[in-house]
Amino acid sequence: MHALENYSDPKDVRRVVLNTHSIDLKWLAKYLGRIDPQLAMLCMSDLLKATRSSVQAPQIHQFLVSVAIENNQRFTVPAIIKMFESVSSYEGVYMFLAAIVGNT
Repeated sequence: MHALENYSDPKDVRRVVLNTHSIDLKWLAKYLGRIDPQLAMLCMSDLLKATRSSVQAPQIHQFLVSVAIENNQRFTVPAIIKMFESVSSYEGVYMFLAAIVGNT
């Protein structure tokens, strides 16, 4: 888990993040909130694509929505919407927008 912090190459970070089965999601959420916003969005998009048809999909999907909500100012709303739309996750767009519109 903390080994991920030792990687600086974006390709390595993206590869390791896909091993969510071995990473604590609370820790990963904090990590994604600390790294470069563009890299975080790429990692999140990779997770959406990789888990789209897996048993983990609902859990990862909800996790990514919560990360997006927490970091919406850093990631920007248009970029988050684009990320969810890129994998046809309109449910993700809805959950994200419902949360941030209710908080503004």
